[in-house]
Amino acid sequence: MVNTPKLKGRITEKQKTIQSIAPKIPCTAPTKHQLHDILWAEVAKWRTPAIQSEIEWTQEKLYMKSNPENWFAVPRTATQPDALQGFHADHLLYIIDEASRS
Repeated sequence: MVNTPKLKGRITEKQKTIQSIAPKIPCTAPTKHQLHDILWAEVAKWRTPAIQSEIEWTQEKLYMKSNPENWFAVPRTATQPDALQGFHADHLLYIIDEASRS
């Protein structure tokens, strides 16, 4: 038998931890196709059942509903040299998909 109050308590603590980290996650790939159709589709899988109610995913941004300005992932194509500039946070993760030959 599952002890529901303990289970709920663990999920709440997990959610609090996830919310408190507040990462900024720029994601990039060599082409727009690779970025949106491949990499960004994989990022959408981050919405696991445990946190799905807390996270919103769109074609332009994945973010924590309670802190959208500070807890987010965004797709940026690598075609613009400055596309990944300007991201500042205590927790910063760059996701860079594989390079391609031109």
